[in-house]
Amino acid sequence: MKTLITGGVRSGKSTYAEGLLVDATYVATGAPRDDADWQERVRLHQERRPASWRTLETLDVAAALTATTGPILLDDVGNWLSRTLDALDAWNDETPRRGWQTAYRDTSESLVDAIA
Repeated sequence: MKTLITGGVRSGKSTYAEGLLVDATYVATGAPRDDADWQERVRLHQERRPASWRTLETLDVAAALTATTGPILLDDVGNWLSRTLDALDAWNDETPRRGWQTAYRDTSESLVDAIA
């Protein structure tokens, strides 16, 4: 069974999802930042998870999903999208069709396939 939980930033999605699972692998897509508020949010997420949960911090979510068995909590797709576009330097592409679109399509299709 797969469950998609959506909502705004800081709406309680993670807490709700964590409450649905007894044991899981937590796939975290957020990168470390030099931002006190972000660091506090990450700390609270980490403290809230049971010690038995495994945590994978990765941008290669498709590989993590494919290699992991049992329940998985993917947190979150919005961070994954932003970080993937950052890695492809998509924000600075002033010339359309310079190639990042193809790389993004391939990466996102891999993620969709892994989820399916």
